[in-house]
Amino acid sequence: MDKNKSESFEEKRKLKHGRFEKRSVRIIKENDDYSLGVNPLLKWKNLKTIIEISAERIDQKTGEVQNSKDII
Repeated sequence: MDKNKSESFEEKRKLKHGRFEKRSVRIIKENDDYSLGVNPLLKWKNLKTIIEISAERIDQKTGEVQNSKDII
């Protein structure tokens, strides 16, 4: 991820334990300008960075899809 950009994005894909897994990390820094449609960093005085971690898992046998998203 480029530390000089206001927003960074990284995605990794793996096959492990019988399931396909895609993980992504998105980092939004204080100088980002509305990449989410609004800039939530403007609402909190001391907030400098938001980190979003997303994961999608697909079971190879059943085709079941699980999604998760965390914002830190």
